[in-house]
This record gives sequence, structure tokens and C-alpha cells, in this order.
Amino acid sequence: SQKMLPYALLFISSSLAASYDEILDVGGFTDSAAKVVTAKVKSQTAFEKDGLIYTKVSLDVKKTWMGPRNRITHINVVGGTYGDLTLTVSGAPKFETGEDTLLFLDDNQIIGFGQGAFAIKDGRATRDLDNPMDEGPQDFDLKDTLPDEEVARDCLETKVWEDYDDGWSLRTLDASSAGEGEMQAYPITLMQGLDYKFLSCTDEKATSVSITIYDEDGNVIENVNEDGREALLEFRAVETEQVYLTVEATVEDEVKQVGTSVGILYK
Repeated sequence: SQKMLPYALLFISSSLAASYDEILDVGGFTDSAAKVVTAKVKSQTAFEKDGLIYTKVSLDVKKTWMGPRNRITHINVVGGTYGDLTLTVSGAPKFETGEDTLLFLDDNQIIGFGQGAFAIKDGRATRDLDNPMDEGPQDFDLKDTLPDEEVARDCLETKVWEDYDDGWSLRTLDASSAGEGEMQAYPITLMQGLDYKFLSCTDEKATSVSITIYDEDGNVIENVNEDGREALLEFRAVETEQVYLTVEATVEDEVKQVGTSVGILYK
């Protein structure tokens, strides 16, 4: 028969649970997360460290919604069964091997202790996990709700490769996410005599995209606003100067955040 851990150890483990004074919504998850992925649980292995039991959850990442594309291979979750000892911590998610999950992560740790873990059912994130959180978002559509940096980046990369054939060189390519009224700002130095292309793509949730170049005093040098999810601003630098490039996407009212990408080309 399995033994439960001593009460003192359970008390210590409860301190690992982030305070639930703040229950996050989806916007809170995306603001706090460095990485958002959907993944299949490949296997689970319990281990002991510093007197506590953890479970190593091995993952097969299917999609990266936010964050760098470097693939994570596993996360560690407090709790599990190691030998004849079992540690259960309220709010810590328990996964089933073979199931699909949505994870909001920071430093490969689940955001908000157990808050940032969801099961996936028919394209929707649900709390159908063992030992689930009963507060916060319970059910939402992934594609309609999450910013998709992967789609935004793929759109932009296609355009960048086309411009390579015309003699353009890539200076920067970046992907991030933003909500309505939020600008992505990039300080850059323009070199006299060079031609520049500033490109942006979003995921499918944007209704328009604007690209603006400001001087150091905040004055608009050049601006373009395009309907849809793509924008291009071409510019020739007549002098070497420090400027600020901003990108802003317009989204529908119910959309919290949209994935955006920015590319800077020159020749």
C-alpha cells in the first residue's frame, strides 16, 4: 500500500503553490508567460528532490503559440508517487500520458502554479485535468483566443525570402504579441544612403496593421496603415539617425491579443 507523506512535508509543499490572491484570466496568462505551447504528454516519471516529490512530465510540443521556437522537452510538477510515498498538492495539475495539454510557462514552470495548465478537447482549452483549478477561465477556443506568433512569423518569413532574391539583406525579424491599442516599439539606427523595408504580419485576428517611424523627439517621419494582416513601409535614409519603429494592430472587440511579427530589410 502507498504511504502518504508526513503532514510537515505536506505543509512545506503547500508553500510551493503560488498565492491564489490573484486569479488570472487568459490575458493575464499571456502577459505573464514567456512561452505558450500545446503538447502531448509522452511520459511521466516521479523523482525526489530536497525532501519533496516531483513528477517529470515529458512533452511532445505540437505548436508554439507564443515565445521562442526552441522546443521544451519536459516540465517538472510538484507531487506524484515515488516508491511507496505519494505527495498530493491542491491545485497542482495531474496529467494523463497521451493527453493533449495547453501550457502557459515561464522558465519552463507553469504560470500561477496550476492555473496555467489546461486539457485540450476539440480545439478548446478546458479544466478537464485531475486536481484542476476551479477558478479562472474554464473553457475557451484556442485559435480565437490565443495570440499566434507562429502564424505571424511564418507569414513574414515568406515575404523575407522573396526579398532575398531581389538583393535585400535581413537586419531583424521578431515575433511578439499585443492587444488593442498596444504598440510594439523598436529603436533602430538608420544608415545614410540605405533603402529600408519595414514589414509586419499578424495572425488572422487583426483587421488592420500600421507601421510608423518616429524621430527621437517623437515626431512622425513616415507612416502606413493597411487593412488586413500585412503592412509594408519602404523608406530611404537621407542621413544616419536614431529612430523608433512601431507596429500596431487593430483587432475586434472580443480579441484580447494578436500575434505580430516585424521584419527590417535593407540594401
